[in-house]
Amino acid sequence: MCSMDSSYRLDNNAGTTPPRILVIRLSALGDVLFTMPAVEALARARPDCEIHWAVEDRAASLLDLFPWVRQRIVYPRRAWSRKQKNLSGSMAAIRKLSGHLRRLRKDHYDVVLDFQGNFKSGIHAWTARGDLKAGFAKGHGKEGNHWFHSHKVTPEPHVIHRVDKALSLVRSVFPEVPEVAPRPSLSVPESSEQAFQANLNSMDQPLPRPLILLHPGTSAYGAIKRWRYDRFALLADRLAKEGLPSMITWGPGEEELARSVVAASKSGQCLLAPPTGSLGQLAALLTRGTLFVGSDSAPLHLAAALEIPVVALFGPKNHRVYAPRFAPSRVVRTYLPCSPCPRRTCPDLLCMEEISVRQVFRATLSLLDECASPTPA
Repeated sequence: MCSMDSSYRLDNNAGTTPPRILVIRLSALGDVLFTMPAVEALARARPDCEIHWAVEDRAASLLDLFPWVRQRIVYPRRAWSRKQKNLSGSMAAIRKLSGHLRRLRKDHYDVVLDFQGNFKSGIHAWTARGDLKAGFAKGHGKEGNHWFHSHKVTPEPHVIHRVDKALSLVRSVFPEVPEVAPRPSLSVPESSEQAFQANLNSMDQPLPRPLILLHPGTSAYGAIKRWRYDRFALLADRLAKEGLPSMITWGPGEEELARSVVAASKSGQCLLAPPTGSLGQLAALLTRGTLFVGSDSAPLHLAAALEIPVVALFGPKNHRVYAPRFAPSRVVRTYLPCSPCPRRTCPDLLCMEEISVRQVFRATLSLLDECASPTPA
């Protein structure tokens, strides 16, 4: 449970129309994924609710995999950023933003749930029309977000992981929601499956089994979390000696990095993944993997949400807050006095440099053995 600054409970019998809920979690991809279990729990406990989700354009397609959202309200951040280069562009950006805010006010909500907890999400909560606007109390958000909410939630001290924090917000309004968040019911859209299969067919070779997926990339914003490409290549070679071929996955702007891994590998058992033009296509690729290895990133957490075993490499970020959920996993990290830390740049990335190929290789084999072992009756 959690403490709150005001008490509220949605009346099950209040009115004849289904209760309408607005979820605000605009970004980033990994955080949207960490919010989905709480929304899943809400949707299962209250199937009478109609759920809308305000999300940034860069993460909107992730909701294509999630069945519980009736409507998406897409914040055009990418277009907003691109158009502010001259007067006409700025005016176009203002018109686009105004249209978004009008869309946000189109419907009236019984409850607005602000999971993001910053100024931008607070403005969204303030703009939306709702009977109750719930968010985190002072000290559990930032940029004065708590001022935008009538219902303020203080998570219990033991609530650390982002999944549990999101669930605490839901349970403060809907106490009938279970105390443990379920795995989100993600599924690959048929159109994404077909598009990815077409890309796969262009490789003109079948995927080997088992198949270890290695992901060397992160977002540009999270570049501090990357493990060196040559170490991924060495890992691929060590796995090949064990009869475990690998495939290097990549996202937008990461193809050159992925090709560097393949070029540095000497085994001939390290393949470059076909392109994935959407998050749905990435999900289609991930479901074909036996195990995923990568740094703290959206593909890592998407793989875990799809129940693919994952080996997670953690350096500057706190694994207790961001560790993968819902799949068998291993977290590989080094124990340094400066880690975890909140920095986005660092002149001496010892926390990632100290993660050895041997550590990751052993964690991978250990997890494969665990997954291959029969489950006790």
